[in-house]
Amino acid sequence: MNEIEQYKQLFDRNIERVCSLRKIYNSLKSDDVKEGKEYKFTDILRSAVVLLHSSFEEYYRSVLSSILPKVCTEDDLKNISFLGSAGNHKDKITLGGLLKLREKTVEQLITESIQEALSFTSFNDYQDIVSWSTKIRIDLSEFKDQEKLNKLIKRRHKIVHEADNANDNDKYALSPIRENTVEEWIEIVCNLVEIIDKEIHKG
Repeated sequence: MNEIEQYKQLFDRNIERVCSLRKIYNSLKSDDVKEGKEYKFTDILRSAVVLLHSSFEEYYRSVLSSILPKVCTEDDLKNISFLGSAGNHKDKITLGGLLKLREKTVEQLITESIQEALSFTSFNDYQDIVSWSTKIRIDLSEFKDQEKLNKLIKRRHKIVHEADNANDNDKYALSPIRENTVEEWIEIVCNLVEIIDKEIHKG
């Protein structure tokens, strides 16, 4: 099994975890209604959304880290920081800074710089995903659920950074979340990954 197949296998396992959370919610929601505390079990769905998004990001970063060093052009690398400076906003490389890298080949420096940069990268909307896909020469035009995917990404951000609290007068109100919405998002993400995987194997 090559590394691309391993990344897909890991993604599939992570999706099983997401689906397991959805099933747990489904099996417990009757108790949710009885006790009148909706958040007690809908938070399982919120956790599923976060895990779903991270499952995609982990898969996509892995794919990019594997392919981009082999196919990159000078233009592809213009926004990639040199190894050791990603996330630090450093643009200048000094001779002293090169000392610790003296045993590495140019190919190793390119590969490790890309991997480091990707470790700081999030895909904040569909356009981010497409932008990176062009760097590894894969076509995502077959994917048609851009708007729904963006809603998933925005919702994940709201859950992680705002605890999914609603923006209204009730400070205890949560943004509603439905099992069928999460189910649809799972299907959309899996479809996108299948398209990416198919495009990779075309080459």
